[in-house]
Amino acid sequence: MNREKTLKKLRKVIKSGYTPSRGFQIYTMPNSSILNCFAHACFNMTDEVCKENNINLSDSDSFRYFCDFSQDFTKKSLFYFIEETGLEIMPCEKHTSLKPNEWEIGLFFAIGDTDYDDFHFLLRENNNVWSSKFGSCPKVEKVKDKKDFSYLLSDHSTSYYHLEGFYKLKNPYADSREK
Repeated sequence: MNREKTLKKLRKVIKSGYTPSRGFQIYTMPNSSILNCFAHACFNMTDEVCKENNINLSDSDSFRYFCDFSQDFTKKSLFYFIEETGLEIMPCEKHTSLKPNEWEIGLFFAIGDTDYDDFHFLLRENNNVWSSKFGSCPKVEKVKDKKDFSYLLSDHSTSYYHLEGFYKLKNPYADSREK
């Protein structure tokens, strides 16, 4: 039930032409509890956008619980959710050229002794530095850009995350022209 309400709110934001701010920020409470790595990288909503669109704690579960016993199923579920909001997603090369209505993300999956395939997302910022937000932690962190970026070790976890791929997100309702 909450998922449909969250999707309705996100569709409204996307159809308004919103594109991520793609700048380092610290989410204020309670938004830090709402927005995990998936919400940060794929939607990157500011506190103002959350407030204006009534995106609140009741929406937080919509950004979580995509993990399953299969990375393929988890990835399909995540990407289906993204597409349901009105965004387009396509594979790309790292540091691909972007239009103003596009942004780049990296998808990682945990390696190790877990009962499910945990995921993690990174967002490429305007200055080509990658950012990360772990769970309900309010801080957005810079991620050192390793040469091949094949894995990521979280300061907040003992898990290694292996790169699944890079993807370009596009808001077709936003202006794609350079300003």
